[in-house]
Amino acid sequence: MERTGILHRYLRIATELLFPPICTICSNPADSETFLCNNCKTQIVKLNSCCTICSEPFNFESNNNLICGKCQLQPPYFDSSFAPFIYEKTIQDLITKLKFSRHLPSATTLTRLFIDELNKTNISKPQALLCVPLEKSKMRSRGFNQVTEIFTPIAKDLGIPLLKNYCKKTKHTETQSTLNAKKRNKNIMDAFSLKQLPQLDYVTIVDDVITTGATANTIAKLLKNGGVTHVDVWACARTAKF
Repeated sequence: MERTGILHRYLRIATELLFPPICTICSNPADSETFLCNNCKTQIVKLNSCCTICSEPFNFESNNNLICGKCQLQPPYFDSSFAPFIYEKTIQDLITKLKFSRHLPSATTLTRLFIDELNKTNISKPQALLCVPLEKSKMRSRGFNQVTEIFTPIAKDLGIPLLKNYCKKTKHTETQSTLNAKKRNKNIMDAFSLKQLPQLDYVTIVDDVITTGATANTIAKLLKNGGVTHVDVWACARTAKF
């Protein structure tokens, strides 16, 4: 076993010497863990201060478990969320390249960055991850769901199932990024349906980006109505509004 480990190590070193990794963003020399160069890594903005429920970024530093005014006035159906990065610079570039240029290496980088940040937390492991679905037209044009590409290895790493076909988009909706919060909520009203799930008490909804949380909240409501008692939301990034 030890000899096999040594062989794998030398094989990896030899592979990196023959085929040095390049940055997923700019194609400069990169490390073999994240496939990012030092410059692109320095442009990753972590979400360090935010609402513990919806991950709304605060414009002040705080290590306390604070809840934003919106979640206090109207608590969402999901119980908490985790989005380790702000949706800008390197993270935005990675997600954009993955979604609109079919650049699958970006998914690998996002996966590794997410796992690294998740391992630094004490977040409980859910029984399953549930993918936010694409509507059929987007699925046909892209050929894949970027959320599935990012979170399939994460589910495997956690040893839990990734539920890819249980939640369906049932109607066409406008692109959420073009709408304000009020219109987003109206836009996705009755936009999803949920198949009968296995007997689960704790499910985490996974997406690439949280903007207002409206999509996740709609799906969380379906899960809670279906008997799931605890619902979290994970995403690679959260948009900032300040």
